[in-house]
Amino acid sequence: MRVLDCRARPNTPEYFSLLQGEGIKTVFRKSGNPFPKESTLEDFISDIDKAGIDKVVCTGRDIETTSAWKVTNDYVANMVSKYPDRIIGIAGIDPNKGDGAVREVERAVNELGLKGASIDPFGAGLYANDPKMYPIYQKCSDLKVPVFITIGPLPVSGTKISFGSPLPIDDVAVDFPKLKILCSHGGWPFTREMVAIAWRNDNVYFETSVYHFLPGAELVVEAANTIISDKLVFASAHPFAPFKESLERFKKLPFKEEVLPKVLYQNAAQMLGIE
Repeated sequence: MRVLDCRARPNTPEYFSLLQGEGIKTVFRKSGNPFPKESTLEDFISDIDKAGIDKVVCTGRDIETTSAWKVTNDYVANMVSKYPDRIIGIAGIDPNKGDGAVREVERAVNELGLKGASIDPFGAGLYANDPKMYPIYQKCSDLKVPVFITIGPLPVSGTKISFGSPLPIDDVAVDFPKLKILCSHGGWPFTREMVAIAWRNDNVYFETSVYHFLPGAELVVEAANTIISDKLVFASAHPFAPFKESLERFKKLPFKEEVLPKVLYQNAAQMLGIE
């Protein structure tokens, strides 16, 4: 059974620098997963091979105007160039950069060959339906590439949980009906809301990453088995969860036999337009 991991990052020095804050270390403590060690891109590919994962989505990260977090889109494109059959690159975009953010989407897609844009509203101090985001959404819609929007609860203090609510996503989906939207860390604890938004909007997909084992997350499996079988995608959120253990545990969730291949590969492939 093919697997497309829709959210994973290697522990290369460029990404590993994002893990050094106390808030991020708290995430590992609360999850019970060990804090990783810095490694190489080759180690990353070896790990996905051992786990039986065919392709992974790696995103850039840019919330440079509000924090020190940045992994450049050129670096992501370089990773893709080394492993074009294994890594799907998505550009990291800072919505606080205004016109510069829109130009970077165009450059990343047209010049670097990346397959979409990723934004982090919580890190930018914005809601997903903030007007600052709309030019980015319009550019992605024009270019016919998806946008990845990080939501979810973020198990650390200091950021407003309301920034992680999926409710603003509904506004975006309605205002940009041709734009494919992937909600990262979607679902828990807003599980019912996320399911409803994906069900009512043809252009909304989501993955629950490290949250698919938390209390209340079982509703996501029920929804995939009934009303949104084409909308849920798998993501490990590596390095916050190990590849092999995360995938094996995910496969044991009570998905219907005909639904699991959709969640593990087909839905993401359709959303990304890769087949």
